[in-house]
Amino acid sequence: MATTNSGWTQAAVETSSANLWHYYLLEHLEEFASMAWYLLANSGLVEELFLRAIVLLDAIPFNGLEPSASQQVRSIIVSEAVAMIAEARRKEMAENWNAQLFPLSGLPDLPRLVFVLRFIIRSPEAEVARLLGVELNEIQYLVSTAVQSIGGFQLCAGEAGFGYGVFRTIVSRS
Repeated sequence: MATTNSGWTQAAVETSSANLWHYYLLEHLEEFASMAWYLLANSGLVEELFLRAIVLLDAIPFNGLEPSASQQVRSIIVSEAVAMIAEARRKEMAENWNAQLFPLSGLPDLPRLVFVLRFIIRSPEAEVARLLGVELNEIQYLVSTAVQSIGGFQLCAGEAGFGYGVFRTIVSRS
């Protein structure tokens, strides 16, 4: 009887931890959904990303500490987005899809993700480097690569405190 009782207790603890992650995701849904949307730019992929993230988070005990919980969710979202982008690239290459529909889609994965995380989501350089598993000094090079590849942006040095400056869209009127 004691074994059954401890089994029930263990199941209740695991279920409540999973539920806490679900509540945490709901409380911060706008932040995490925006991040996922900027990384994937496809509602179907964002849904799939959240399903993957929930499965992964359910396996992690919820500690309730705000910075740690947020970092865990952000890390899972970025790592799953990277995996999903790689899968999509493989399918894209196989189907010979036209990558010119979205200006950032023509970029290699790593420079595009650095650009999105750094300037659209506005993550600090150190966090971008940690999330993507690259050296901190490589971030500036990857941003430069992205900017040169995209075209249509002008680098304005020293504005707004960014190390690279602020990007302004160059609009040409024909």
